Amino acid sequence: QRPLPSQPLLTLYGSSLISFPPVKPYDEVIIELLWQGQSQFDTPQTAVLQLQQEEGQLLTEEELVIGGRYPTDQWPAEAVVRQQTAWPLPRNLASGRYIVLLEGIELGTVEVVAPDRQFTRPDIDQTAEATFGFAQLDGYTLSELTDEAPLTLTLLWQALDTTDTNYRVFVHLRDAAGQIVAQSDGEPAQWARPTRGWLTDEYIVDEHNLALPPDLAAGAYQIVVGLYNPATMARLGESTLTTIQKP
Repeated sequence: QRPLPSQPLLTLYGSSLISFPPVKPYDEVIIELLWQGQSQFDTPQTAVLQLQQEEGQLLTEEELVIGGRYPTDQWPAEAVVRQQTAWPLPRNLASGRYIVLLEGIELGTVEVVAPDRQFTRPDIDQTAEATFGFAQLDGYTLSELTDEAPLTLTLLWQALDTTDTNYRVFVHLRDAAGQIVAQSDGEPAQWARPTRGWLTDEYIVDEHNLALPPDLAAGAYQIVVGLYNPATMARLGESTLTTIQKP
């Protein structure tokens, strides 16, 4: 039970910090706060969320509207209000333990496991030149099209910028009529590297396995790759990567 340093008429009665290990740099932590106002307020009140290293270095801070969608100017006198907010961690955090604070009041710690990142282009069989807004498809490798095994396509992406959207990658195998006969759909690197966590100039290796129908006819097939936003289903774009033959 502590009054806020900047808001002496607001008391923080309790708090909890919820995370789901392994926590990545771009994940959200859930912050739960229990407030009591000591008087009525004419305007919404705010506080400052902070993230710092264990050594005490402040890394980032963000203004928090107290009460969220139920701001303090709507509270009756001496109201007790529970607030929950999802706070995204910075995408460039290194692995380590970090402290979450509210105006210097420690709310809890979070252990971050950063992904291995590549900023030097890895060797890859084929080059590609397709741009999808924040990302460029820079190359790929492709297994042979046979009846004995799934078709494996490994994509090489390079982040041209950062994005706050977790786009999904789709890979289509289309026949001569444009019909999809096999596909893969998901976040990059088999859900391990969401686009929200990419850093500018980083390379991401992204493998897809397409299960082929047992009666796939001989002929020419196109490999089509694209990105879309699962929240809206809007496509960021698509590109025909190559055409392959099934004997």
